[in-house]
Amino acid sequence: ATLRRRLAAERERDAAAAAAPDDDRLRLAQRAGGVGVFDSDLHTGTLRWTDELRALIGVGRDVVPTIAAWNACIHPDDRPAQQRRVEETLAARRPAMQGEYRIVRTDGGGERWLQVRAEITYDDDGTPRR
Repeated sequence: ATLRRRLAAERERDAAAAAAPDDDRLRLAQRAGGVGVFDSDLHTGTLRWTDELRALIGVGRDVVPTIAAWNACIHPDDRPAQQRRVEETLAARRPAMQGEYRIVRTDGGGERWLQVRAEITYDDDGTPRR
């Protein structure tokens, strides 16, 4: 059992090392393009935000990325339209969504317009997954 744990830990470490150059390239591309990336799990309601996205929306690493936290960043006047866009996209099982709306930076940096593009994946039964 100890050998299996050690081998599993080595495989995990090797996989992380192999992914590091891709992570570096993604960070460079995001900074150069002024973009950020998020990944959502619609089953659990959790999100992962890149540091570049956090910088765009003015959210520190102390903020847990959730759908509720994301929605709280959207300008109050733009939330209803954005919520409708999401609901319509998921109800129609569209593979992609895009929109433009204002966010209110939580670090006191004022308002900012964001263009958002999302690719959506669905489970075999049609339930939205990501």
